[in-house]
Amino acid sequence: MCGINGFNFLDKLLIAKMNKSIAHRGPDQEGVAGFKTPDLSLGHVRLSIIDLTENGRQPMTSKDERIWIVFNGEIYNFLEVRKELEEKGYKFKSKSDTEVIIYSYKEWGFDCLEKFNGMFAFCIYDADKKILFFARDRLGIKPLYYYLKDGKIIFSSEIKGILEYGMEREIDLEALDEFISLEGNFGGKTLFKDIFELLPGYYMTFDLDKKEIKEIKQYWDISVKEKKDYVKDELVDNLKKSVKYQLMSDVPLGVYLSGGMDSSVVTSLASELVGDKLNAFTATYNDSEFSEEKYAEIMAKRANVVLHKEYIDKDDFSESLVKCVWYNDYPLTQEPSIPTYFLSKFTKKQVTVALTGEGGDELFLGYNRFKNVPNFSLNLNLGPLNFYALKALQGVKKASGNKKSYENMFLNPMTIMAYSQNYFNHHRRNKLYGKKMNPYIKRPTYYLSYYLDKSSRFSNKWDMYSYFELKVYLKSLLHKVDRMTMANAIESRVPFLDHNFVEYIFSLDPELKVKYGLKGLLKKSFEDRIPREILEREKVGFLTPMEIWIKDNEFVKKMLMESRLVRDGYLKSKFIEKAYDKHTLKEVFIILNLEVWYRLFILQEIGISKDGKKKESLTNN
Repeated sequence: MCGINGFNFLDKLLIAKMNKSIAHRGPDQEGVAGFKTPDLSLGHVRLSIIDLTENGRQPMTSKDERIWIVFNGEIYNFLEVRKELEEKGYKFKSKSDTEVIIYSYKEWGFDCLEKFNGMFAFCIYDADKKILFFARDRLGIKPLYYYLKDGKIIFSSEIKGILEYGMEREIDLEALDEFISLEGNFGGKTLFKDIFELLPGYYMTFDLDKKEIKEIKQYWDISVKEKKDYVKDELVDNLKKSVKYQLMSDVPLGVYLSGGMDSSVVTSLASELVGDKLNAFTATYNDSEFSEEKYAEIMAKRANVVLHKEYIDKDDFSESLVKCVWYNDYPLTQEPSIPTYFLSKFTKKQVTVALTGEGGDELFLGYNRFKNVPNFSLNLNLGPLNFYALKALQGVKKASGNKKSYENMFLNPMTIMAYSQNYFNHHRRNKLYGKKMNPYIKRPTYYLSYYLDKSSRFSNKWDMYSYFELKVYLKSLLHKVDRMTMANAIESRVPFLDHNFVEYIFSLDPELKVKYGLKGLLKKSFEDRIPREILEREKVGFLTPMEIWIKDNEFVKKMLMESRLVRDGYLKSKFIEKAYDKHTLKEVFIILNLEVWYRLFILQEIGISKDGKKKESLTNN
């Protein structure tokens, strides 16, 4: 696990500054490489996990120095791939997975990606072809960003690395509307103009002579498969195989245990495989209403793991918000980001690698919003549709006066999913936006059209929903986990998102996902391993006392009542004041974080040192 940087010109000072800006991702080693023909600079900061010796240092090169790499992540099956390469005559200097990527590329070219099981983002310099080859893992667990303008490409694991170049910091206003509407950007744009994200499951090549992108290509997606019968032991064994792969480590390892179903399943399997006393870590609060400590303790006892608890209070929120936004590169949209940051800081005292439960809700339809889907298979008390989806449907009915159009939309699962992601709907954004933003308001279906179209490949709505969740909502979860763990040099791993396991779940009859209730298929498969108290719990998510932390908080009030976004014409003060007075938590949380991000990254009114510590208080400019 590491951080990578680079650009297609020579600048020793810049590559050093970029490495320093993301040093939290890799505090164990730093490396740079410069090339004159063609001009190129590569940088790397290392968190040592596999092969802790100097042989694992990056940038790394092939024996003939024709291929160079900077790599972030882990290839879990690298020993298997290495054996195949050794049988073809390749010799290895190190015991690292990085070197395996080099010779896999040398042997199979771009098709090497099909060989890898893991989480990764890397850049390969091919001196013979004079190209840069960028790739990102299938589900988007590891990040990769790039700046492209006037023949220059600058890339990094984090946007803050790219910003060291010193370009003018401008907001992409269409991306800002997308972010406010959907709490994220999904088509490759970022909030920063001319800075882009390589999407999950894609690779990109850059021609160093022509100084332009040659190709951006999707190499993997969840496929439509012929359905097969569900066998309980087969599902358990497939997930167990993923956990076993991800226990690979030359440094101490543990698990995050919230007391929910997903982390409990991972903890159960990891404990069984490790054998010795496994360390588990949980975040909790003094307020029992929000604490899941009880359930974490029940699971820890059942799995025979050692549970370590980190208590978080109101004071931690104000002190950490600016730092967390800085580490995040983006406004926080996930309330659990701050508890995850503190939990990771606490965890680092004992381990360097932690397995987490992200992906379980998306694969097994675990969110409460799925109860609101029309024609849900169980005889449940469904209640109304998601508020925003219902409003959208009512709007169609009113506008068209056509009952059939209304019913068609009501039965269109992907339209409903698009609007269920639309927290600041069209009406709310009209009230929120100032004059600069008004021309940019678009419907969520505009931003999500690609994923809506791809989802329609599946004949069953439950596969559609699961695919959509894995491509859209999961993105913000993985962003949160990567940034908040790597801020403390913790490598987080997500066994549910092994691409083989994902494909296996999509090969099962999708009706099974709802036959036994929300996340019922997972519960049925692990009912003999997970305590009844956890199996029968209602879905609650990662609880936080965020409303308590925000209420009557002077820092929050100052940010919102003296908003620079209002001053500069992006937002309206009336909307913000009303949201603050009514304590509408989600709206206040997003606007607050957007304000902090704007002052921190665009206006640079808040100072943050390279280690993430706040250097100075807010200015009054």
